[in-house]
Amino acid sequence: MLLNRISLKQKFLFSSIFLIIVGMGLSGAVSYHSLKGAIGELASNQIRQTADYAARQIAIWLDNVRLNMRGWSNDKIFQTAIQDSFFGKSARTVAAEILGTIKTDQTFSANPWPAPYIFPG
Repeated sequence: MLLNRISLKQKFLFSSIFLIIVGMGLSGAVSYHSLKGAIGELASNQIRQTADYAARQIAIWLDNVRLNMRGWSNDKIFQTAIQDSFFGKSARTVAAEILGTIKTDQTFSANPWPAPYIFPG
């Protein structure tokens, strides 16, 4: 008769602790079931937003490259640089200098995003 040896104070304490634990478990289970769908939806929305952002950035980058190519194709230096003559050779030297300057000034044209950091592990 274990129950006879436990005081009334301890019986109330044990029953209160038991009810608190059961109540917290039920509350956690209800919260889990109600939020399970919301967390999945938030994750898919975040992935969709990231993909949309990346697509927009690639489109902007391609538009910039397209505009640069259109501008360069109309530039007299680049038109002369493709000729096989003395003028073509000197134009190639100038064009190489121009492209070198563009390459150092516009590092984004080679790589639109920096390399991601990969955690060691």
